[in-house]
Amino acid sequence: MNPQMSDSVSFDSDAAASPRLPLELCDLVTENLDLNEKSNSLRCSLVCRVWLPLARVHLRSVLYTATSVNRLQRSLAYHSNTLFSIIRHLELSYVDTLLPSLDSFTRLHSLILTYMEATKLPALPSLRHLELDTVHFDSYPTFLRFMSGSPQLESLVLGQISWTDDGQGCGLPVLRLKRMEMRFGAFRFDHRFLSALRTITLGLNWGPLHSSLDLVATYLRDLGPELETLHFDDATSNLDFSANVNLRQLFIPRAVYLKEDIGDISVSPILPALLSNIAKHTRLQALHLQYMVSKMRLDTRRWLPPSRLTELLATDQFASLCTIRLVSTSTRLEHVQHEAMLRASFSDNRVSYDF
Repeated sequence: MNPQMSDSVSFDSDAAASPRLPLELCDLVTENLDLNEKSNSLRCSLVCRVWLPLARVHLRSVLYTATSVNRLQRSLAYHSNTLFSIIRHLELSYVDTLLPSLDSFTRLHSLILTYMEATKLPALPSLRHLELDTVHFDSYPTFLRFMSGSPQLESLVLGQISWTDDGQGCGLPVLRLKRMEMRFGAFRFDHRFLSALRTITLGLNWGPLHSSLDLVATYLRDLGPELETLHFDDATSNLDFSANVNLRQLFIPRAVYLKEDIGDISVSPILPALLSNIAKHTRLQALHLQYMVSKMRLDTRRWLPPSRLTELLATDQFASLCTIRLVSTSTRLEHVQHEAMLRASFSDNRVSYDF
């Protein structure tokens, strides 16, 4: 907007003379902007008076309460306070007393709870993403009721959660999840919980290895042909994928190791066996491998040369594989520097590189 024109423009008269867009449509416009760029929402707030409160919703969508928890709790006592209706993302730790008031956040999309004692939890019908880590529920029915109150939930991350007693008399919710991640300390869900689940992240760091393997194997069996995307936190070749005939995407961490100081590249010793095991039962289309970079001399004597992996992926078992991505957690600049070394070792034209 041209600042020189602002004095001569009457928003009220303009609004009266021209058809108004529905507020829902205005909200969709601001919703689909790149909200990482705050300037986009600021520009929307200058369009007209009608757009101002909508833009504010997106400008103030995240609430930080590191030092103001008591003030927040007092504010939540006033149900007429509309501030909380614009919060989209909320993270809470060590503040059990706030849990009964979560329903004040009427447009909440993402909630992260850590280190909590949960006894009274309201329904959160707008919630789409939930993370629970080190949360203790007073009973299993309390946990089930909380999950039942979020019918729009699409993404669930579970760390260490527990309850005092299993209890009875609470119906099992059907979650329409698109993605679930099980971190250390997690437990087995009834497979009826997961009727729509297509993507799951599983790890083997949940205590004794045999217990972790049993739990991962149970999930693979329960999800069966419904499973399309699998992320491993820690991978092993000793798993049965015979039920997962529709598995199409696989993510494996710490699969490739690059010794930056000498430019040497090696492949995890379990990778060929794991991939061969999966290829017996399913036709993978996309394989995502994380590569590690370190200047330290780690013991990789048992690791394999990259040629072992490229030779395996060139076989008929992997003819359906059209995407192979080598992914790093390093910065863009570091990634660019490493990419040339990786390209020299992985000549397959299906391979791409990301960070």
